[in-house]
Amino acid sequence: MNCNNNTAPLISTNTENCNLGCNIKDINIVCREIIIPSGQEILAIQGENNSNTRNFLIPKITEDGEDLSSKNFNIYAKNSNNVLITIPIENIENLDNYIKLTWKIDNSITETSGSITIQIEATSDNYIWKTYPASFIIANSL
Repeated sequence: MNCNNNTAPLISTNTENCNLGCNIKDINIVCREIIIPSGQEILAIQGENNSNTRNFLIPKITEDGEDLSSKNFNIYAKNSNNVLITIPIENIENLDNYIKLTWKIDNSITETSGSITIQIEATSDNYIWKTYPASFIIANSL
């Protein structure tokens, strides 16, 4: 199976845009690429702690046919000072064709403003699956 014939379509996230209630859209993973919804490149504001979450929707079955539903998930983040942060994801929900990961953004992520690059990893005893890196922004604070 390749990325051009995935059996599960993207999940529609029909939520209001940020000007009409600030509902953050889920972030889809397609062929290992993290698809950041337009206008939601800012992840948080410098110094915030546990005030924001992001949800990632990952296809349950990879392009190689591996089932990710029983794997352990981590998010790796590298901030603008090249500090690598490991975030174990404990809030995992198995949906029909997807796995939904919920990431509570704490002050380890928002300590430094600027660009922050993340990558999601799923692991088990003899298996590692990773997304491609994607960049967000931690906005400056006063």
